[in-house]
Amino acid sequence: MLYVNDIDNNEDILDTRDIASHMAELEERVVECTCGPMPVGVYGHYVFCDTLDEEVNIDPLDPDEEEELRILMALREEVSYNAGEDWEDGVTLIRDSHFTDYAQQLAEEVCDMQSASQWPFYAIDWERAARDLRMDYSPVDFDGVQYWARA
Repeated sequence: MLYVNDIDNNEDILDTRDIASHMAELEERVVECTCGPMPVGVYGHYVFCDTLDEEVNIDPLDPDEEEELRILMALREEVSYNAGEDWEDGVTLIRDSHFTDYAQQLAEEVCDMQSASQWPFYAIDWERAARDLRMDYSPVDFDGVQYWARA
């Protein structure tokens, strides 16, 4: 599934702030009324709801956008529950297939890697280093693809 703003589950690294911004754009187009979050009837770009006194001009979500919003809401709930992090503050999500590269990049950022081409750095088992690092992360599902979020 391809999302607007290049937010999809093919990306190696995602920031929840970008996802939250895109979700806000979609959620603004959902009309809230006392009969529920979805309109009773949508005709063209107008909502007719028994609890509204007048017609409201909207740009309704198409079925693909509704499905996208549902998937992103499930991701938000899972990140908040599993990682215990505040979605809006920004949580980095790392795709499982990219986690070893992420571990190596993180090590290069936080360690003195000036001599990374010399021993012992060239002999590091990055797969093992990634497994060790993964203990500090929680798995989250993004529409069938596993990502890791810092717990």
